[in-house]
Amino acid sequence: MAVSDFERRAIIATGEVQAQLGCPVSFHPGRHPEAPFEIIRLFQEAGGDVKKAVMSHLDSKLFQVHVNGTQAIMIFH
Repeated sequence: MAVSDFERRAIIATGEVQAQLGCPVSFHPGRHPEAPFEIIRLFQEAGGDVKKAVMSHLDSKLFQVHVNGTQAIMIFH
């Protein structure tokens, strides 16, 4: 499992609140390689805007990914 049930609920709540407030958010994923992708998926499905989200603490690679038609550049360091 990429994220725990507790993390899943927190990510969904973050997406719901961010959709209402429009505030920026920061995510700190665990070490599971699929965690960043699962976090973004859950966040978007809950209404979150990835243009106002930052993903911290990632590996040392650069990826360009498309999530639900939105391009996201992930910089890992």
